[in-house]
Amino acid sequence: MTFISGSIKLCSFLEYLKKDSEKKDKVLDFIITDERLQISITLSNENYQFVLLLPPEEVNVSKGAEITMKAVVKVFGDKMNQLVYGFTSYRFLEQKYDKYFQHFIKLDGRSLVNEIANDIGKMLKKKIKAVEKLVEVAENENIKSHYEETIDLDYLNNKKLLSDDDLQAMNETVENAMKTYKYIHLVQDKKYNDEMINYNLSTIHVPTNVFDKAPEIQNGVNWTQTLDGQFQKNHKTDQSSKWQYFCSSDGFFRIYPGIKWPKNNTDGRIDTFDCRMRSWYIKAATTPKNIIVLIDSSGSMKGLRMKITHSTVDKILQTLSDEDHFNIIQFTDEPSYVDEGCSNRTLIHASEPNKRRMLEKVKNIKPRQKANFTKALIEAFELFEEVESNLSNNSEQSKQSKQSKQMENRKLCNKALMLITDGAPESYEKVFQEYNWPSNKSVRVFTFLIGREVSESRNAKWMADANRGYYTHISTLADVQENVQEYIKVMSRPLAFGRTKNHIWTSLYADYITEVSDNKDRGLQYIVSFAAPVYDLKGYYNESKLLGVAGTDVTVQQIQDLIPYNRLGPNAYAFVVTHQGYVLFHPNFQPTFLKQDPEDGFDPNPAKIQELHPNFQNVDITDVEYSQDDELLQQMRTKLLLGKKREPITLTLKVPYDVDNNCPEFGKKRIAVRNYTFYYSKIAETEFSLGIALAQKRVPSISYRTDMTKSRKKDDHTELATWRYCKHEWTDFNELQNFLVNKFSDNGNNKNSGDGKKSKGGGKGCSEYSDSYLQWDWSITSDILDEWTKRAREQVSASYDTRVKPKEVYKSFGVEQVFLWTSAGLTKYVTASANLTEPNFIKENRETVKNKYYRQTVEGLEYGYNYTYSVPYHSEMFTHPKNLVITITAPIYKQKFTMLVVGLQMKYLSFTQRMEEVIENMSVPQTNPDSSLSCKDNKQITCYILDSNGYIIYSNMDNENMTSAGKLLEDQSLMQELIDNNFYKQEKYLNQQVMCKKQLPKDGENSAAFLLNPFKQLANFIFWMFTETVIFLYEWSWFTEDYSVHAQAPKKHTCYLFSDLQESSKFSTLPKSYQHHLLQTVPLCPTMDMPCAMYQTRNRINFNKLKKYRYNPFVSSTSDCKYCSDPADCMPQCNRSYTVQWIDDTNLMFVAAASPVRCFKCLSEKMGPPSDMNIEKMYTEEETCDTLLNKSVLIKTRDECIDSHESEPELESGQARNSVSYVILALTFVLCLTANQKSV
Repeated sequence: MTFISGSIKLCSFLEYLKKDSEKKDKVLDFIITDERLQISITLSNENYQFVLLLPPEEVNVSKGAEITMKAVVKVFGDKMNQLVYGFTSYRFLEQKYDKYFQHFIKLDGRSLVNEIANDIGKMLKKKIKAVEKLVEVAENENIKSHYEETIDLDYLNNKKLLSDDDLQAMNETVENAMKTYKYIHLVQDKKYNDEMINYNLSTIHVPTNVFDKAPEIQNGVNWTQTLDGQFQKNHKTDQSSKWQYFCSSDGFFRIYPGIKWPKNNTDGRIDTFDCRMRSWYIKAATTPKNIIVLIDSSGSMKGLRMKITHSTVDKILQTLSDEDHFNIIQFTDEPSYVDEGCSNRTLIHASEPNKRRMLEKVKNIKPRQKANFTKALIEAFELFEEVESNLSNNSEQSKQSKQSKQMENRKLCNKALMLITDGAPESYEKVFQEYNWPSNKSVRVFTFLIGREVSESRNAKWMADANRGYYTHISTLADVQENVQEYIKVMSRPLAFGRTKNHIWTSLYADYITEVSDNKDRGLQYIVSFAAPVYDLKGYYNESKLLGVAGTDVTVQQIQDLIPYNRLGPNAYAFVVTHQGYVLFHPNFQPTFLKQDPEDGFDPNPAKIQELHPNFQNVDITDVEYSQDDELLQQMRTKLLLGKKREPITLTLKVPYDVDNNCPEFGKKRIAVRNYTFYYSKIAETEFSLGIALAQKRVPSISYRTDMTKSRKKDDHTELATWRYCKHEWTDFNELQNFLVNKFSDNGNNKNSGDGKKSKGGGKGCSEYSDSYLQWDWSITSDILDEWTKRAREQVSASYDTRVKPKEVYKSFGVEQVFLWTSAGLTKYVTASANLTEPNFIKENRETVKNKYYRQTVEGLEYGYNYTYSVPYHSEMFTHPKNLVITITAPIYKQKFTMLVVGLQMKYLSFTQRMEEVIENMSVPQTNPDSSLSCKDNKQITCYILDSNGYIIYSNMDNENMTSAGKLLEDQSLMQELIDNNFYKQEKYLNQQVMCKKQLPKDGENSAAFLLNPFKQLANFIFWMFTETVIFLYEWSWFTEDYSVHAQAPKKHTCYLFSDLQESSKFSTLPKSYQHHLLQTVPLCPTMDMPCAMYQTRNRINFNKLKKYRYNPFVSSTSDCKYCSDPADCMPQCNRSYTVQWIDDTNLMFVAAASPVRCFKCLSEKMGPPSDMNIEKMYTEEETCDTLLNKSVLIKTRDECIDSHESEPELESGQARNSVSYVILALTFVLCLTANQKSV
């Protein structure tokens, strides 16, 4: 046995062993025990054992350090937990709830979901009645109206209005402005998200492509003026009402309250709004449609004609709602499906993804050869027959099943064939005789003749006229929208002749003001609409026609406000879906994403704007529930959509939460796994279904005692969750909160305390409480502010010294806020000063059971610990510890049910100071005098405190100017060890609401571009030469060849993705200033945000494993060599030891590890956030097709099919136009004859 001592380094010692003999050496084993390193080596076929006595600086984490680790963890945990325990008056509140608690009662989910559905139904019923009144008034007023050929009406065109703000900003005089514009008085209204409105009148919008002085527009505006009176009556009856409106079939849009039309900040800032293209208009004007578009792609359709065709198809697709189905066939000598191989011989659901995909396919059509109309028409008719036959077969097969009643009425309704061509050589009457006329012309034919120079239109007209359709000629791109929407009038005729009350609810969509706003933060946000058609009732039934559609909006928030979250229990949630399973709201629903401005792509902190996700209207319930059992999830979806009294179903779900507002596209930062029981109910008189997911099966039973109301005091440190506390409907939550604060604070003796009377705020009283838990919580916590003051003074004085100011005590400990949240939605709080690090913390988290801190705390109770430590959920953007706080919470509970959560928020620097005090003042056992563990020595040891999801709470690598708190542990070798040893479990789920940057295909430049704009091409060439010269001089003047632009940029590409450059290993080593220069000079590929699916992996702590190391730490070692790309870089000194211990009764683990500095060469590519936390799922074409087809199942939406009426005349619009032409021809002939006679 040979002993070597002193300050010999390990790597030097190993090198010495290698040089000692020319023969091959082999290291067999090495063991760290206390301060010794024992090595077994074979030299010259003889075994030797060496023991290296290491000095203290070489001992990173050894077995002898376990006692030190235990001391650090215990002292720190006890010190911080007791601080929270004292300041929050934990024991005081616990005793009070013990005193008034009785027992638990079962939470009846079925009764609860039915009650909530009934409340929502009552609210929506008011909207239905309001629209029915509008329809009645409109139809009666139209009967009394008379059409005036010459009319000059001066109406409020809301694109030509000036408000007070406009007049103040104008330089010209008011008199000059009023020659063109009209004045409107507008006031800001909270009900409309602070939009400027006028409740005394409505205003008119006319589409850009419609002449606002046309006689039909002015006559319609004239007779609909009386709707203003009904608008106001509806608003007076229902104070919660939102936009009310009437859209004329001629295009004008009357909206109440009156507004000045919002500027369009999208679509090139052009007003593209046409109310006839909105989903509520289309669904109310027609029943569900099944459409086949036939596109003539022969050689004559090249150039502008094909561009007009693209636009025509786009507008047709815009008229399809989520109840419609369609397909597109192109034809030359043979017909072919534009989405060949994916949608052959079927009709697909008109969802936004499907429509977008089809439109892209249409843009790839290359005109060629001749067109065979016969084969194309036969293919379309046979497709209708095949789909209808499949429906009939499915209906027969389902007669024995429970769904037979739903299936047997399914029919392919409202079939239409849209033919887009530049001319038809014949009428193809034989095809129609064989395929359409035997079924009573069940397929309507609409013909769109494309191009300015069309020589022959008779055949196209005849095809439309002979098949109950409509013919139109589209000469230019400007003609497309007005001509396309004409087919809606034809499709609406069966409803009009039968005067059918086609009342509809739309799916989710964005308010138009929200849609066109810069950051999607204006307007009513997300809404659904109720709408009904208005018919011309002047003549007989066969003379009826569609005058327009009346409707009103309901915000999703109005529906959510009726969810009693205080009664659902912690971690429970509610959601609403349409009859097709599309989500209106859900905790995992992501309707927007953050889009980076391409021009800011080089900015390290680029500005981001919020954009609507292209697919937000078609997010299925299965897309937002991350179940461990897909089959059970589908069963839940089926029961939800049937909505009848079905047995509840229990699912184990992965529940992501804690969204990062700066990067919502990367999902939520944390995840839990929990069992939920789902209950469901239909919402009466709608097409919606309500679901609730309960995590608890019982709730506490409460009772009032006379001593509960003795000391209820009013204070300014109370907030209520924005929930519905009263059976009466309150339109202003601030009024409701003030009312309840007054009522609960004076034992109910306030003169404005309710019983149906008006409060000072003008809202209704609160004689019936929807939840009595709030009053119970209020009474129990009424004296908590006095108790907090008392506890604060006790922190510095054992004898209760009233001279001690509590706020000074808070400041001395670094405490900024102390608070409590109850499950009933009550927040009580006290602050140390007006200058808080997070001044909006209380307001932002007043939803109590819904906020992420409450949820984390309840999760801790489930895992068996009390204290939860959290950094701000947007803390990854912070770098300076002065701008950071830490929040510590604890539950007060009975039998594992959280009654309330208490907590405090303290400055992060105060937290780290206490941590360092513990480390600096710790006592090291004398049994190991040579061992030392100090987190202050961050060159040798890296110390972390990690939370339950792997985010850093503390690191000894931080300094007074920068902190890594809130970031995911970036030491990947250490993190992987924690995962491999089961300290963390990784939960993966597929997020299908993500946007990914996709490289756009580089289109070949048009050869005509140079001829059209030679000066622009010349300017581009001069600019390119200048840039290259500057770069050349810049490189050779300031940088070596290794740092040149072309040396750093990849060689094999003509352009580079911005994200790839950022992620490259060399890029991060460049100076910041040169990073900016590099991004400015390399050619970046054009990219576009596109919908995608992403596997997202989140860490979840395994407390079953961690609790085993409550008293004794886990000690192990790892080698960073596994991350070395070159084996030559892998040296034995890359081995690192580490130790892990649970900080008792918290969500934290303490980890100390040898620093990876010595192995930097083989770790350089593995430092930073793990790259596999967000991985895009790449679908094959077959998988994409399967997904599209699976979601295109035809769904029954009406009890009966209304696509024809016996009163509908044979002559349609095409022939009607011809008859007008014949009259004009006849009149011309008479005039000519008269003129000839006179001349004679």
